[in-house]
Formats: sequence, structure tokens, C-alpha cells
Amino acid sequence: MQTVEIVLLWLSIMMYTAASVLYVYFFVTKRRLMSILATVCTGSGFIVHTATIAMITYSLGHLPIAGLFQSLLLMTWFMVLIYFIVEHLIRLKTLGTALIPLTAVLLVFAWTRYQTPVQLEEILQSWWVFLHVPVVFVAYGGFTVGAGASIAYLIQQSQLKKKHVNILFRRLPPLDVLDKVADRSITFALPFLTVGLMMGVIRAIKSGVPNWPLDPVVLFAALVWVLFGLYLILRHFADWSGRKAALMAIAGFGALLVIRFTVIANLARFHRFGA
Repeated sequence: MQTVEIVLLWLSIMMYTAASVLYVYFFVTKRRLMSILATVCTGSGFIVHTATIAMITYSLGHLPIAGLFQSLLLMTWFMVLIYFIVEHLIRLKTLGTALIPLTAVLLVFAWTRYQTPVQLEEILQSWWVFLHVPVVFVAYGGFTVGAGASIAYLIQQSQLKKKHVNILFRRLPPLDVLDKVADRSITFALPFLTVGLMMGVIRAIKSGVPNWPLDPVVLFAALVWVLFGLYLILRHFADWSGRKAALMAIAGFGALLVIRFTVIANLARFHRFGA
């Protein structure tokens, strides 16, 4: 990486870290000033994050999708973007207490896995691929928000069952709000995953990739699609909500984590560019 790109990356990490501290402080104290400062720091980090991706894209001549470092850099950008959309639409800053620190941690982890970029294989040098990856990462961002809301739901429900009022109970949103956030986030994300998977399949067929349906990434991605598809079907046609829906959302997100940190790194075939 060029020196300027390194400086920008670490500046974005520092801004996200500062935002994380402020979100936690806001979570504990509910002071409005901390909320404003957290949003400002997150926005500043996002701007620098964007500049980092733009500079790397310019130097490479394509979006940063090759290798764990580049893919995490792009994925976390979409996570913050989706979070900002949710915060603006629903005014739910509580999720920032978990999602922004996660972003900072993933960026630091990505940096520890940095490798000098190599030329992409000819089969990957296609605008089709460069659209496929961001579309899938938009879905990742939506599923991350949905899983975060589902985890918060289970925590809040546990507090209610135990009739144990503590700071988590007082600070977390009501159960119906968390349930609604999870539903809307996953409803938003699933169409992007569907389109992303269809683009990948079409590209694999057109490129004549052998045995592409047996690629572990394809199989796990199909599993994720099925899990979140069932989540929406059961919610809206079988009156699933609350705890059962939250557990299914978390299971789907768990499958995503397996894809990102295990399958792509160790088992993938033609998806090795993301390892």
C-alpha cells in the first residue's frame, strides 16, 4: 500500500474507535452530546474509509475485491453505510454501540492479513464481477444489522423473563422495535443477496467454470439464502416473530461468518480471490 493509503486507513480506524467509545458512553449515560459526537466521528471515519477505497481502486484499476484485506475493507464500508441508513430512518443509535466497534475490529484484523495485491485472473476482470461483489456486500450489511437487532432482542427478552432490571434493560429499545428492525433489515438485504447470487451463477456459466455448483462458497451461500428466505416466509405467512425469528436470523448470520472466515479462506475453489 502507498503511504497515503496506510495513513487514511488508520485514520478511519481511529475515528471508528473514537466513535465506539462515544457510542458506549452514550449507551450508558444517554447524554445527547455523546450521541452527536458519536455520529460525527462515525461519519468522519466513513468519509476517510471511502477515500481509502477510492485511492486503492485508483491504484489497482479496479474495486478492491482480491484477498481478505481488500474484501473486508469493502464489506465494512457497506456495513457502516447500511447502519447510517437504519439510524437515519429509525433513529436507533443503540445498534451503533455494537456495529461500529465491530467495524473497527474487522478493519484492524484486515490490516493484519494484508498482502501485496496481485493481478486478478482474466476470468475475474469483468464489470460483472465488480458488480457482483458490492451487491453481495450490501446484503451482508443488511444481515449484520438484522442479526445485531436479533441479538439485542434475545438479551432484552431474557431481562424481561428474569424480571431483572439493569442498564441493558433500561437502554435497549423495546422488543417490538428490535423485532421490526431485524425484519426490515433482512427484508432489505435478501433481494440484494438474490441478485448477487444470480449474477455469480450467470458469470460462472458464461465463463465455463467447471463444477461451479459444488464450490463450497456457492453451497454455503445457497444455505444462507434458504435460511433468510425461510425467515421471511415464516414471519409473514406463519406468524413467526420474536425469539424464534431472532434465532433464525442469528443462524443465517452465523452461516455468513462461516463463509467469510472459514470457507473462502480454506475451501473455496473459484472464489479464492476473496481469501
